[in-house]
Amino acid sequence: MGQFKQYVESYNPPRLHRAIQVVVPLAFVVKAAVNPTLENVLWAASLVVLILPFGIAPEAHAARMAALDRRPILSVVFMSLVLAAGLFAMLVEILGLTRTTSILIAVPVALAAPLSSVVRRRERPRGSE
Repeated sequence: MGQFKQYVESYNPPRLHRAIQVVVPLAFVVKAAVNPTLENVLWAASLVVLILPFGIAPEAHAARMAALDRRPILSVVFMSLVLAAGLFAMLVEILGLTRTTSILIAVPVALAAPLSSVVRRRERPRGSE
């Protein structure tokens, strides 16, 4: 596992990948500016938060994510908000669910995912990392 982890952490994306990581969120921002519905704004916000920083400055973004990982409460709140927004937008836009149904699905899933990650991290023995 050590070699795989070392390879993945040292991976610096090629220029094409970085360009896509900049262009896609900006395209969704333009879409949200042209047609400002709740779903479009949430799509744009989610993609800007999740993809754009890595496309602009991958090393700095990795350092910021590592710093966020050291604060579990802040990390859970941040990831819950981003997951809820993105999942809500996906459920409404892609699956065509109503906003009420999408909220009832997105919020519990968005709260459960980061919390389960924290629980699993605490249950894992210290030497297995």
